[in-house]
Amino acid sequence: MREGIRWCALAAAAGLALGLAVRAVGQPAASTIGYVDLARLHQQSQAYKKAREELRSFGEAKREELRLHEVYKYLTGDEAKRAVELGMKINLTTEERKELIALRTKNTNNSLQMSQLLQKTNRTPQEERRLQELQTLMKERAKELEQLRAQANKQVADKQQEWNDKLLGAVDRALAQTARELNLSIILQKRVNFEIRLPDQQPVVAGDNVVLWGGQDVTDRLIQLIDQLVLQPPQ
Repeated sequence: MREGIRWCALAAAAGLALGLAVRAVGQPAASTIGYVDLARLHQQSQAYKKAREELRSFGEAKREELRLHEVYKYLTGDEAKRAVELGMKINLTTEERKELIALRTKNTNNSLQMSQLLQKTNRTPQEERRLQELQTLMKERAKELEQLRAQANKQVADKQQEWNDKLLGAVDRALAQTARELNLSIILQKRVNFEIRLPDQQPVVAGDNVVLWGGQDVTDRLIQLIDQLVLQPPQ
């Protein structure tokens, strides 16, 4: 059973790992112990709320961008890029609206033409050339779409890492400052979550309290400091 249990610190902040287990701060000159409730910190910290919201909106924008590129797969790469750009713009000018309508019409016409040519049994040489043009266009767009998906995934991962680094740095500084202010020798994580993995079964997340009694709850002070460090950086 012991081999089936993997301990880990699980953050509740939508993929943002706080990475805090038991962290000693400085040299333990006293027996004073503090603890932090990570679940409450993740829920109440404005910095973590902003991170979740920004990552959510960024991910949605990337998904919508890819969806539109899928829609405009019967256009050239530059045409599709322009159509997506216009499609995601909130306020279009009259000229931009006309341009978008023209691109949509061309995309639809190319799609219908390709379908009709594929269904036709006796194609003229001119129709054969046109079909080959459309098929070549589709192959090129398929490659572009794969590149766009990879690029979007990397951009989302980079944004997540950016927030993760920013929050982890703020947490380290907040822990050190809180320990100095309250003369704490160590700050514990109040609760530790872990996964139970058994053969042929889905992992089960469980948890146990590290602090059962005593100690000083420093969660509120950490929230205050983290929000200051992340949301109000020094000028």
